[in-house]
Amino acid sequence: MSDDPVQDPGDRPEGERRQDHPPADPGDAARHRTFGRLAVLLGLVLVAIAGYATLLILVE
Repeated sequence: MSDDPVQDPGDRPEGERRQDHPPADPGDAARHRTFGRLAVLLGLVLVAIAGYATLLILVE
């Protein structure tokens, strides 16, 4: 364990936040979820295109 209270969470009760970190903005969480969903959708589209191109090559 470190002597630095910033790195040692043992002094704080469970669930208590540090004072230098304000509560997260709910809009940020929604924005991150939206970007995550778009990234997954883009990945699926790219995999589908690659699969279709592979099938076209194999059929010829």
